[in-house]
Amino acid sequence: DIDTTYVPGGTYRLNKTLTLDSHDDGHSFLAYKSETPVLSGGERVTGFTYEGKGLYSAKLSSANGLDVSIGGVRQHAAQTGDFDPARAATSGWHVLKAESTGASKTSFNFSAGDIPSGLKPHAGLVVQTFDTERLKDDIAHVKSIDQYHHTVTLDDAASYGLRTGGTYRMMNDASLIRDAGEFGWRAGDGKLVVKPEHAGSFQSDGVVVARLGSLIKTSNASNVSFEGLTFSDTRYDGSALSMQGGHGNSVGGNHFVNGGTAVSLDGTDESRIADSIRNWTARMRILDSQ
Repeated sequence: DIDTTYVPGGTYRLNKTLTLDSHDDGHSFLAYKSETPVLSGGERVTGFTYEGKGLYSAKLSSANGLDVSIGGVRQHAAQTGDFDPARAATSGWHVLKAESTGASKTSFNFSAGDIPSGLKPHAGLVVQTFDTERLKDDIAHVKSIDQYHHTVTLDDAASYGLRTGGTYRMMNDASLIRDAGEFGWRAGDGKLVVKPEHAGSFQSDGVVVARLGSLIKTSNASNVSFEGLTFSDTRYDGSALSMQGGHGNSVGGNHFVNGGTAVSLDGTDESRIADSIRNWTARMRILDSQ
Protein backbone atom coordinates (compact mmCIF):
# COMPACT_ATOMS: atom_id res chain seq x y z
CA ASP A 1 0.00 0.00 0.00
CA ILE A 2 1.05 3.58 -0.68
CA ASP A 3 0.60 5.79 2.35
CA THR A 4 1.65 9.33 3.25
CA THR A 5 2.44 10.96 6.58
CA TYR A 6 2.24 14.75 6.50
CA VAL A 7 4.43 16.23 9.23
CA PRO A 8 3.33 19.65 10.55
CA GLY A 9 5.84 22.36 11.38
CA GLY A 10 7.58 22.32 14.76
CA THR A 11 10.45 20.58 16.47
CA TYR A 12 10.07 16.88 17.26
CA ARG A 13 12.69 15.65 19.72
CA LEU A 14 13.22 11.93 19.29
CA ASN A 15 14.49 9.81 22.17
CA LYS A 16 14.97 6.78 19.94
CA THR A 17 15.60 6.11 16.28
CA LEU A 18 12.58 5.63 14.02
CA THR A 19 13.10 2.28 12.27
CA LEU A 20 11.37 1.33 9.02
CA ASP A 21 11.38 -2.03 7.23
CA SER A 22 9.66 -3.79 4.32
CA HIS A 23 6.29 -3.32 6.03
CA ASP A 24 6.71 0.39 5.30
CA ASP A 25 7.28 -0.01 1.54
CA GLY A 26 5.80 2.87 -0.45
CA HIS A 27 5.40 5.17 2.56
CA SER A 28 6.10 8.89 2.17
CA PHE A 29 7.03 11.35 4.91
CA LEU A 30 6.35 14.88 3.69
CA ALA A 31 6.38 18.34 5.24
CA TYR A 32 2.83 19.62 5.62
CA LYS A 33 2.20 22.36 3.04
CA SER A 34 4.96 25.00 3.36
CA GLU A 35 5.64 24.30 7.04
CA THR A 36 9.05 23.35 8.46
CA PRO A 37 9.12 20.20 10.58
CA VAL A 38 12.39 19.58 12.42
CA LEU A 39 13.39 16.12 13.61
CA SER A 40 15.93 16.51 16.40
CA GLY A 41 18.09 13.91 18.09
CA GLY A 42 19.10 16.38 20.76
CA GLU A 43 18.31 16.86 24.44
CA ARG A 44 17.31 20.42 25.37
CA VAL A 45 19.32 21.46 28.45
CA THR A 46 17.88 23.96 30.94
CA GLY A 47 18.44 25.04 34.53
CA PHE A 48 21.93 26.52 34.19
CA THR A 49 23.53 28.24 37.16
CA TYR A 50 26.32 30.81 36.99
CA GLU A 51 29.69 29.78 38.41
CA GLY A 52 31.70 32.92 37.70
CA LYS A 53 34.34 33.69 35.06
CA GLY A 54 31.72 33.34 32.32
CA LEU A 55 30.96 29.71 33.15
CA TYR A 56 27.48 28.18 33.50
CA SER A 57 26.61 24.61 34.46
CA ALA A 58 23.57 22.32 34.32
CA LYS A 59 22.96 18.77 35.51
CA LEU A 60 22.65 16.03 32.88
CA SER A 61 21.48 12.44 33.23
CA SER A 62 24.64 11.22 31.48
CA ALA A 63 27.83 12.62 29.99
CA ASN A 64 27.53 14.77 26.89
CA GLY A 65 29.49 13.95 23.77
CA LEU A 66 31.22 16.29 21.32
CA ASP A 67 28.01 17.71 19.86
CA VAL A 68 26.61 20.69 21.75
CA SER A 69 24.87 23.65 20.11
CA ILE A 70 23.57 26.98 21.38
CA GLY A 71 20.94 28.73 19.31
CA GLY A 72 21.60 26.23 16.53
CA VAL A 73 25.33 27.05 16.42
CA ARG A 74 27.72 24.23 17.22
CA GLN A 75 30.09 24.92 20.10
CA HIS A 76 33.66 23.72 20.50
CA ALA A 77 34.63 20.98 22.93
CA ALA A 78 37.24 22.27 25.38
CA GLN A 79 40.63 20.71 24.65
CA THR A 80 44.27 20.53 25.59
CA GLY A 81 46.42 22.85 23.52
CA ASP A 82 45.68 26.45 22.61
CA PHE A 83 42.82 26.28 20.11
CA ASP A 84 42.36 29.23 17.77
CA PRO A 85 39.09 29.24 15.74
CA ALA A 86 40.87 31.17 12.98
CA ARG A 87 43.29 28.23 12.64
CA ALA A 88 40.89 25.43 13.47
CA ALA A 89 42.67 22.81 11.36
CA THR A 90 46.15 23.33 12.77
CA SER A 91 45.96 24.88 16.25
CA GLY A 92 45.66 23.10 19.59
CA TRP A 93 47.39 19.84 18.65
CA HIS A 94 50.21 18.07 20.50
CA VAL A 95 52.76 15.76 18.87
CA LEU A 96 52.61 12.20 20.18
CA LYS A 97 55.35 9.64 20.50
CA ALA A 98 55.18 5.92 19.80
CA GLU A 99 55.58 3.50 22.68
CA SER A 100 59.16 2.33 23.30
CA THR A 101 58.16 -1.08 21.95
CA GLY A 102 56.85 0.44 18.70
CA ALA A 103 53.67 1.96 17.30
CA SER A 104 50.58 0.75 19.15
CA LYS A 105 46.90 1.12 18.30
CA THR A 106 45.86 1.39 21.93
CA SER A 107 48.43 3.67 23.59
CA PHE A 108 50.96 6.43 22.97
CA ASN A 109 53.43 8.58 24.88
CA PHE A 110 53.19 12.33 25.41
CA SER A 111 55.61 15.08 26.41
CA ALA A 112 55.71 16.35 29.98
CA GLY A 113 53.32 19.25 30.49
CA ASP A 114 51.13 18.56 27.47
CA ILE A 115 48.36 17.00 29.59
CA PRO A 116 47.46 18.72 32.88
CA SER A 117 48.27 16.57 35.91
CA GLY A 118 44.72 16.90 37.23
CA LEU A 119 43.07 15.53 34.09
CA LYS A 120 41.52 12.14 34.82
CA PRO A 121 39.60 9.68 32.58
CA HIS A 122 35.81 9.92 32.79
CA ALA A 123 32.75 9.09 30.70
CA GLY A 124 33.03 12.27 28.62
CA LEU A 125 36.78 12.50 28.09
CA VAL A 126 37.97 11.54 24.61
CA VAL A 127 41.18 11.83 22.64
CA GLN A 128 41.35 12.59 18.93
CA THR A 129 44.44 11.34 17.12
CA PHE A 130 45.74 11.94 13.58
CA ASP A 131 48.16 9.72 11.73
CA THR A 132 51.50 11.20 10.70
CA GLU A 133 50.23 12.16 7.23
CA ARG A 134 47.07 13.72 8.75
CA LEU A 135 44.97 11.73 6.29
CA LYS A 136 43.02 9.76 8.89
CA ASP A 137 41.82 10.45 12.41
CA ASP A 138 40.13 8.52 15.19
CA ILE A 139 38.28 9.56 18.34
CA ALA A 140 38.31 7.23 21.34
CA HIS A 141 37.47 7.36 25.03
CA VAL A 142 40.44 7.54 27.37
CA LYS A 143 41.08 4.49 29.54
CA SER A 144 44.02 5.80 31.55
CA ILE A 145 46.56 8.62 31.79
CA ASP A 146 49.89 7.73 33.39
CA GLN A 147 51.65 10.98 34.26
CA TYR A 148 54.76 9.17 35.55
CA HIS A 149 55.41 7.24 32.34
CA HIS A 150 53.71 9.88 30.15
CA THR A 151 51.39 7.30 28.59
CA VAL A 152 47.77 7.52 27.41
CA THR A 153 45.82 4.30 26.95
CA LEU A 154 42.68 4.22 24.78
CA ASP A 155 39.46 2.37 25.49
CA ASP A 156 39.09 1.46 21.80
CA ALA A 157 41.90 0.65 19.39
CA ALA A 158 42.70 3.18 16.70
CA SER A 159 42.47 2.06 13.09
CA TYR A 160 46.20 2.76 12.57
CA GLY A 161 49.40 2.54 14.56
CA LEU A 162 50.08 5.62 16.69
CA ARG A 163 53.52 6.52 15.37
CA THR A 164 55.93 9.22 16.50
CA GLY A 165 55.02 12.43 14.68
CA GLY A 166 51.29 11.86 14.83
CA THR A 167 49.16 14.41 16.65
CA TYR A 168 46.49 14.33 19.36
CA ARG A 169 44.26 16.42 21.58
CA MET A 170 42.24 15.55 24.67
CA MET A 171 38.68 16.91 24.59
CA ASN A 172 35.52 17.49 26.61
CA ASP A 173 36.70 18.14 30.15
CA ALA A 174 35.30 21.22 31.88
CA SER A 175 38.68 22.12 33.40
CA LEU A 176 40.03 22.75 29.88
CA ILE A 177 37.55 25.52 29.03
CA ARG A 178 39.31 28.75 28.05
CA ASP A 179 37.33 30.79 25.56
CA ALA A 180 33.71 31.70 24.93
CA GLY A 181 32.00 29.13 22.74
CA GLU A 182 33.54 26.14 24.54
CA PHE A 183 32.00 23.40 26.67
CA GLY A 184 33.04 20.37 28.70
CA TRP A 185 31.78 17.61 30.98
CA ARG A 186 32.50 17.67 34.70
CA ALA A 187 32.38 14.16 36.09
CA GLY A 188 32.55 15.21 39.74
CA ASP A 189 28.98 16.51 39.83
CA GLY A 190 27.62 15.24 36.51
CA LYS A 191 27.27 18.64 34.87
CA LEU A 192 27.67 20.12 31.44
CA VAL A 193 29.70 23.33 31.72
CA VAL A 194 29.53 25.99 29.00
CA LYS A 195 31.11 29.37 28.41
CA PRO A 196 28.59 31.02 26.09
CA GLU A 197 29.38 33.90 23.80
CA HIS A 198 26.07 35.58 24.68
CA ALA A 199 25.53 35.06 28.39
CA GLY A 200 22.33 37.08 28.52
CA SER A 201 20.46 35.05 25.95
CA PHE A 202 22.08 31.63 25.64
CA GLN A 203 19.42 29.79 27.66
CA SER A 204 16.53 31.26 25.69
CA ASP A 205 18.49 30.65 22.47
CA GLY A 206 18.48 26.97 23.41
CA VAL A 207 21.27 24.64 24.53
CA VAL A 208 21.06 21.22 22.88
CA VAL A 209 23.16 18.09 23.42
CA ALA A 210 23.01 15.61 20.53
CA ARG A 211 22.09 12.14 21.79
CA LEU A 212 21.04 10.07 18.75
CA GLY A 213 23.39 8.95 16.02
CA SER A 214 20.52 8.34 13.58
CA LEU A 215 17.05 9.83 13.46
CA ILE A 216 15.64 7.40 10.89
CA LYS A 217 16.93 4.00 9.80
CA THR A 218 15.48 1.92 6.99
CA SER A 219 16.17 -1.79 6.65
CA ASN A 220 15.17 -3.38 3.33
CA ALA A 221 12.44 -0.77 2.86
CA SER A 222 11.67 0.21 -0.75
CA ASN A 223 10.01 3.17 -2.46
CA VAL A 224 10.09 5.23 0.72
CA SER A 225 10.23 9.03 0.36
CA PHE A 226 11.39 11.84 2.64
CA GLU A 227 10.72 15.40 1.50
CA GLY A 228 10.83 18.83 3.13
CA LEU A 229 12.13 17.66 6.49
CA THR A 230 14.95 19.08 8.59
CA PHE A 231 17.22 16.54 10.31
CA SER A 232 19.18 18.07 13.17
CA ASP A 233 21.22 17.46 16.29
CA THR A 234 22.76 14.07 15.61
CA ARG A 235 26.14 12.84 16.83
CA TYR A 236 29.26 13.33 14.76
CA ASP A 237 29.71 9.55 14.50
CA GLY A 238 26.22 8.79 13.20
CA SER A 239 24.11 9.17 10.05
CA ALA A 240 20.98 11.29 10.41
CA LEU A 241 19.24 9.16 7.77
CA SER A 242 20.60 5.62 7.39
CA MET A 243 19.26 3.41 4.58
CA GLN A 244 20.27 -0.23 4.27
CA GLY A 245 19.01 -2.48 1.51
CA GLY A 246 15.82 -1.87 -0.43
CA HIS A 247 15.46 0.09 -3.65
CA GLY A 248 13.67 3.01 -5.27
CA ASN A 249 13.87 5.29 -2.23
CA SER A 250 13.76 9.09 -2.58
CA VAL A 251 15.30 11.83 -0.43
CA GLY A 252 14.60 15.35 -1.68
CA GLY A 253 14.35 18.93 -0.48
CA ASN A 254 15.52 18.17 3.04
CA HIS A 255 17.92 20.05 5.30
CA PHE A 256 20.63 18.42 7.41
CA VAL A 257 22.12 20.58 10.17
CA ASN A 258 24.35 20.03 13.20
CA GLY A 259 25.18 16.42 12.54
CA GLY A 260 27.82 14.02 11.30
CA THR A 261 26.93 12.12 8.13
CA ALA A 262 23.69 13.34 6.53
CA VAL A 263 22.62 10.29 4.49
CA SER A 264 24.20 6.84 4.53
CA LEU A 265 23.30 4.35 1.79
CA ASP A 266 24.38 0.73 2.14
CA GLY A 267 23.25 -1.70 -0.55
CA THR A 268 20.35 0.57 -1.52
CA ASP A 269 19.94 0.64 -5.30
CA GLU A 270 17.95 2.74 -7.74
CA SER A 271 17.48 5.44 -5.10
CA ARG A 272 17.46 9.20 -5.56
CA ILE A 273 18.94 11.98 -3.45
CA ALA A 274 18.33 15.49 -4.73
CA ASP A 275 18.42 19.06 -3.40
CA SER A 276 19.03 17.84 0.13
CA ILE A 277 22.37 19.39 1.00
CA ARG A 278 21.58 22.93 2.08
CA ASN A 279 22.58 24.80 5.23
CA TRP A 280 24.21 21.70 6.61
CA THR A 281 27.37 20.76 8.47
CA ALA A 282 27.04 17.10 7.60
CA ARG A 283 28.05 14.94 4.66
CA MET A 284 26.79 12.01 2.62
CA ARG A 285 28.23 8.53 2.79
CA ILE A 286 27.54 5.79 0.27
CA LEU A 287 28.53 2.22 1.03
CA ASP A 288 28.19 -0.55 -1.52
CA SER A 289 25.38 1.25 -3.34
CA GLN A 290 24.36 1.23 -6.98
